[in-house]
Amino acid sequence: MKKFLIVFIILLVSFVTGVIGLNQFFKNKIVYFLDNALANNIELQYDSISVDTWGGGVTLNDAYLEIKKRGDTLVNTKIKTGQISFSGLSYWDYFLKNTVHIEEIHVDDNSIWFLNDKSKKSVGKASGPIKLGKEINIDRLAIGKTSLKMLKPDKKSLFFQVHRASFSIEDIVIDSNIVTRKIPLKYSAMLLEADSIFLQINPYDNLTIGSMKLQKEDIELKNTQIKTKYTKRELSRKISMERDHIDLQIPQFSIQKIAWGFVEDTLFTKAALMQVRKPKLEIYRDKLVADDETIKPLYSKILRSIPFDLMLDSLKIEDASIVYREKVKENQPAGEINFSKLVVKAAQLGNTYKKGADTTRLVISGVFLDTAPLSVDWSFDVQNTEDVFNLKGFMGEMPAANINSFTEPNLRAKMVGQVERVYFNINGNNDRSVIDMKMKYDDFKIEILNKDSNKNKFFSAIANLFVSNDSRGKNEGQYRAGRGSAERDKTKSFFNYLWLNLKDGLMKVLLGDGKK
Repeated sequence: MKKFLIVFIILLVSFVTGVIGLNQFFKNKIVYFLDNALANNIELQYDSISVDTWGGGVTLNDAYLEIKKRGDTLVNTKIKTGQISFSGLSYWDYFLKNTVHIEEIHVDDNSIWFLNDKSKKSVGKASGPIKLGKEINIDRLAIGKTSLKMLKPDKKSLFFQVHRASFSIEDIVIDSNIVTRKIPLKYSAMLLEADSIFLQINPYDNLTIGSMKLQKEDIELKNTQIKTKYTKRELSRKISMERDHIDLQIPQFSIQKIAWGFVEDTLFTKAALMQVRKPKLEIYRDKLVADDETIKPLYSKILRSIPFDLMLDSLKIEDASIVYREKVKENQPAGEINFSKLVVKAAQLGNTYKKGADTTRLVISGVFLDTAPLSVDWSFDVQNTEDVFNLKGFMGEMPAANINSFTEPNLRAKMVGQVERVYFNINGNNDRSVIDMKMKYDDFKIEILNKDSNKNKFFSAIANLFVSNDSRGKNEGQYRAGRGSAERDKTKSFFNYLWLNLKDGLMKVLLGDGKK
């Protein structure tokens, strides 16, 4: 018994000594690797390192990483992390299968600082292909409690920020073939959550997101806003060409069955459904600022010109509202029109659908100027280089006076009477269009206003000489019809083109013989 106890103690001491020795051996190897094998532009510091040989674990505490631009002294990335731990390293796979297999990598309490400097490198050579000696398998990578801040090149202005983020990815595989691809790893599932996201879209507008969650194939955003960072007056003083002042709020936004990747060198993004709930959009345009005379492509060309493959099968927008204000005269308030209770259903938004076979279609319904029911059916073929489109619609009963909030300050004209029904059908392309319109209305009159916004009786009387004040003629319930046309001003948006069509159609209805 005494002999057995002595042997047991000797074996136990040998085992413990061996484990301690192995721990120190592997620790020295890891320290040597971290000190010598990292690229010259990467500097790593850490408070302590511990190795658990028996459990296949390594932990770095209070690590700090600096990354410089290759061939330069400029530090463009700084990373602080409370702890980096590797657990479940399989020696069996490492020595017998030539594979690095780790059960979990966990990185926690992180702070990342990044300088968004897109200037060219001053020195340096293009890096060659990555050489990977062993296949790497990681069952789970988890990154928690992370804040990220990205600055513009001046190192003062904030470009992008996330206050709290966490990320996990499972079943990672990297080998000598996969690592050379555009996406250098394979994985089975991903989870990304983040709060308080900020992005400067351009020098005038900012994007903020209350929270984001990406899980497997679905993404959900809450409390998304795009807002101009200046007041309306400040923006008008800062710009040399007209630019919209924007306030967009989206309480909930989601995309289902999203996927992305590369086919050879071409990026593709596809999704089954995008849903937008209760968005509110306010747009203000100061027409006293000089026009922006750059060419504005139609939406079919915009989609066609996206530099990657986009496939969105369905889009649904629910309970949307839009307020558009336009200031035309210095001494007058901005004119206003609004749309409410909008529902939009769109199909086949993208640039990969076949020409002539898959037409992009948007069906829109809502309320115009708080009163009139409105419906629109808009379709176009993205692959048609002439940008052919069809847009047809209906507007229900509305007092003509409802539109005066827009026509009085902008056109110095006031409408009187009742619009009962309006139907229109526009066929056009990037150059010109034709509109067929029919309208049922009663006791319609136009009042031309003077500088003091009072009725100018003389010009009003002349204007109404040419206007048929109702649509009935000799028959009750009769519509007046007209055919108009418009040529597109390509420095203006599609909605200006739509307005030109509706205006000419309306003139043909009111001033024509009432027939097409």
